[in-house]
Parts: sequence; C-alpha cells; structure tokens
Amino acid sequence: MTLKKLLTKHKDSISEVSALAASIYAEKDDIKRVAGTVLRYYALYRNLLKMKPKKSPYYVRVYEAKDHFDKHKYINVSGYKTKPEKESYALEFRPWQEWLGMNVIDGIKDEKKTLAYCLWEMTFIGFDQGTIKGQMNELKRQVKEVESGKAKLIPVDEVFKRIKEKYGIKKKK
Repeated sequence: MTLKKLLTKHKDSISEVSALAASIYAEKDDIKRVAGTVLRYYALYRNLLKMKPKKSPYYVRVYEAKDHFDKHKYINVSGYKTKPEKESYALEFRPWQEWLGMNVIDGIKDEKKTLAYCLWEMTFIGFDQGTIKGQMNELKRQVKEVESGKAKLIPVDEVFKRIKEKYGIKKKK
C-alpha cells in the first residue's frame, strides 16, 4: 500500500497519528514543544492528503532494528529499491509527493505507528519542503568544496584525538 493510501485509510485518526509522531523522540517534560509539534504534524497530515503522489523508485520499510553499538532497539525507516534489500537509502531529502507514491512495508504491524514514524522521518530536516531543499543545496555546495579541494578536511583520527582531549577521555586498558 502506498503512503498516500495509508494516510487516507487513517485520516479519521489524524490527531492520534500526529500525537504519536510528535512524541517519538520527545522529552517527557517538554509538554510545550510536544504540543506545538502535534499541531505541525496535524497540519502536515492534512496537506499530504491534498497532494498528488508521484511515482518513486523507492519503497519504505518501517521495522524494529537493533543498534550495533549499544544493542538498544529502535524503529528504523529506510528506503529500498530492490528485494532482497541489499542497500538502504535515507529518504528525508525526497520530495513529499514522491514519499506519497512509495509503497510502505509495515514491519511493526501497527499502521498508525508506521505512519507516525514515516511523518517523523519526512520532517527530520524540516517541516516544509523549502527548508529541506535548502539543506540539500547546502550539502551539495559542501560536496563541491570537498571535491574541488577548497574544504579543509581533518582525518578521523585527529577528530577523535581532539574529542578525547576536549572531554578528558582516556584509553581503556
């Protein structure tokens, strides 16, 4: 089912889905911010219902994953082009009309939560497509700087050394 069809299917639950999206990574004591964010997700949901989907080469998979470092579980939202899923893609810079045309695989077996996580991922960069496009343009500018040799790069070992020095981190024995 496409994201657009899933949004339409649950349009009577717009408030619930908006609240779920706003609370995904919210601090429990930050009620004002959560309340404001619920309203932003509500407005986004309504706008998405009005948009026409565009065909996309990607599909969205929402599933529970385990962090490689600290082993905690989290919900992952990734884009894929092929099955089996060999390579995943970050979708936060994709146009929203394209998101609407993507098929959604609900690996958590809860369509409302799946919608909430998709909305959260769509707005990771910002709540309007102009902001998202601006960030993408900035990334492209930075890539050009690196490729042209204008950007000063710091080797990763040096970065770690500076972090350790700044925060007083010592090597484990």
